[in-house]
Amino acid sequence: MKTAPRLRYFANIRLPTEKAHGAQIMNMCEAFADQGVRVELIVPRRTTAISQDPFGYYAIRENFTITYLPATEITWAGRVGFAVQTARYVLQACGMVKKSSSNDILYTRDAIVAFAFSFLRVKFFWEPHTPSRRWMVARILTHASGIIPITDGLDRYLRDIRPSFNSCVAPDAIGEAFIRTHYDAIAARKKLGIPEGAKVVMYLGSLSEGKGYRQLCKISGGLKAKGISVVIAGGSQKEASQLRGQYPDVIFLGQTRYAELAENQAAADILVIPNTADSAISRLYTSPMKLFPHMASGRPIIVSDLPSLREIVDEKSAFLFHPDSEGKNLQNMIEYIFSHSEEARRRAEQAKKDVVRYTWNGRAKNVVQFIKTN
Repeated sequence: MKTAPRLRYFANIRLPTEKAHGAQIMNMCEAFADQGVRVELIVPRRTTAISQDPFGYYAIRENFTITYLPATEITWAGRVGFAVQTARYVLQACGMVKKSSSNDILYTRDAIVAFAFSFLRVKFFWEPHTPSRRWMVARILTHASGIIPITDGLDRYLRDIRPSFNSCVAPDAIGEAFIRTHYDAIAARKKLGIPEGAKVVMYLGSLSEGKGYRQLCKISGGLKAKGISVVIAGGSQKEASQLRGQYPDVIFLGQTRYAELAENQAAADILVIPNTADSAISRLYTSPMKLFPHMASGRPIIVSDLPSLREIVDEKSAFLFHPDSEGKNLQNMIEYIFSHSEEARRRAEQAKKDVVRYTWNGRAKNVVQFIKTN
């Protein structure tokens, strides 16, 4: 009986982590395994405040293995500490690669790991999510067997550095079970402590500045005067506590799990992805994971009118607004949606139809086929 190929996924991350990249990696490992590939996820054994095991935390089937490498954690040393930890992980990863079978598929999202692999004369595949140092990228593109950028914009950025390389553009995605699962709005609101009859505009995600969530915060007072509540789920409890003092009209829920996203978004009337245009990553290269669950939610979604997001949605499936306009355009859009319920329903239904093209299994199938031909 022929043995299935082994995909060794190298990821220098804390696991579990509350950040989206942890969910993305775990979902892809599960989906790769569903394609008949033996998957080994290789991560450093870094400390994490999350006590639950990764499979349970992300609600992922245990159809692949996780290998933990010894880690040097000196977080008190800041960038120097992270550099030390990264160097140790990369050296261990290279040691494992040297002992790998020639049939193994070597895969990573990390530019520094891909850069190190480029010196080992092995076949490897790189899935970039953001731009990296051009001199590093140039070498990776020269030596990688294939590149899997998450957006067309990122693919164009890479080709500006080196025009010729094999690529398979693969946006982020959503689980098929996620599409089929529906939660009761009343129960979801009760769980989160949101009044049943409130008009709710919700942002779910990290509280980094490039995400644009402050645009919602700034208009929360004006929306409250119209009977509309702004709810923000994400960030640490410390961040949420600090923001409550700055924006008393916003309901901050604090950190939530990715596995609870479908249930949490069911509490919303409108979902918002207000990415800023100031950041090139946000404007041109990102593929926000939450966009796909939002599309599956049956709720109208408002997204910043940016090239990166227009790769997935348009005026038929979402409401697009001009970001960074001090929130005025966003507030007008929110009020418009609440007063045009039929149009909002049509666009939400179109988004639900469109999102079936973006599943983790579909993404994994395309990537595995790309790997086989390269």
